[in-house]
Amino acid sequence: AAVEARSEPVRIAAVDLAQAVVRGDPMRLVDLRAAAVCQKRTIPGAVCVPEGGDTGFLATLPATRPLVLFDEGGEGAVPSAVSGFKGRVMVLDGGYAAFQSQVLAPPPLPTDGAPDAAASYQLRSELHGYFTGARSASQPVKLKVRKVRRASKSGGGC
Repeated sequence: AAVEARSEPVRIAAVDLAQAVVRGDPMRLVDLRAAAVCQKRTIPGAVCVPEGGDTGFLATLPATRPLVLFDEGGEGAVPSAVSGFKGRVMVLDGGYAAFQSQVLAPPPLPTDGAPDAAASYQLRSELHGYFTGARSASQPVKLKVRKVRRASKSGGGC
């Protein structure tokens, strides 16, 4: 029988993960940071499985929902027990620090009037509000550029 090679975990961006949590996408969030840190603050729905702790149960979980693993900065090693997990494995790109800066921190106001900058600001404001309960900052000002018509001179004069 051929043995399938396990691919590397897929990296997921903090904003994409936040959107998946808001939508209620089925997943298992696994916080690999120290227990004391994880218990103080984590992504809602995450299970604390500190580095060096018992991770053997991860391989026995049903593969019906992907595992989403994260540590503080996104550079930690994936626990070896995960190699036995038959489902999809994802790693939060940038770890909890990225989630903190891109979702939990208020988004900066866009500096230009580009539609994609305003849309990104709106999305991040909504996610920030969802996860923190804070009201988003004021909406970016939409400027309408109007051409100024100069009145034509129609004869006469002073």
